[in-house]
Amino acid sequence: MADRRIGADDPFQLNEVRGKLFKVPKGKTKAEIIADGRGDWDGWLELRRHNVNHVAIENTARVVEALRADVLAVVEAEDRIALQRFNDTYLVPRGVGFMYNMLIDGNDERGIDVGLYSKPPIRAIHSNIGLGLPAERTFSRDCAELEIETPAGDTIWVLVNHFKSKGYGSASSSNARREKQAEAVAEIYRNRVAHHPKVAVVGDLNDTPDSTPLAPLVQQTDLEDVMSHPLYLSGNDRRPGTYGSGAKSNKIDYLLLSPALWATVSAVGVERRGV
Repeated sequence: MADRRIGADDPFQLNEVRGKLFKVPKGKTKAEIIADGRGDWDGWLELRRHNVNHVAIENTARVVEALRADVLAVVEAEDRIALQRFNDTYLVPRGVGFMYNMLIDGNDERGIDVGLYSKPPIRAIHSNIGLGLPAERTFSRDCAELEIETPAGDTIWVLVNHFKSKGYGSASSSNARREKQAEAVAEIYRNRVAHHPKVAVVGDLNDTPDSTPLAPLVQQTDLEDVMSHPLYLSGNDRRPGTYGSGAKSNKIDYLLLSPALWATVSAVGVERRGV
């Protein structure tokens, strides 16, 4: 497959699988299309990618630097290469880069996916993008299951999620979709924790803990929200929400732990300086 840049300053490149799309006659600067239909040429134009220098990207890196996490779940990522570029461009220079990252393309046609950064090795990954009917998959993106090997020699399974938002479609259809997603994750969690006691369900669930759609996962399993841990409730910042003012209605992001992980918690906090 040929790879031709149309111009040195153009923001795209031409990928040619078969034949030639154009030519530039000798002594001229204007290209002439020479392909006459699919029989003569097959290929596509691809936009080139550049790093985005924006204060929001820098602030995201600053939050990651402040957290200094060993494992970091990510929602609304474009693809695995975007994770790698962010790591190499913004995190490594700050001394908080990750050795491993993983992302599988989900069901969102806009390319809004869930992924994971990890300093310990990622031993396995299981995707659930195929759950549900072909016309409407259960997960808007995915419930990605990733097995992390800890320095102690055991493993932690992290289930990364991004549930259906309230911003598109009717309230009834969105609620029904989130409830179906919560039911599916609850079942995935039960199957996983039956064989691996240390499991964390994390991500943006786009609803509050007392909501009916999240009940199958948040209220009807043995998972515990770290923001209900005594170490968090006894701290200086006990706000229940995870964004904005931190009010109860601002609680849509979750770190839910199985009993075995809950027993190991030594500190809990929310980094709010990036808000």
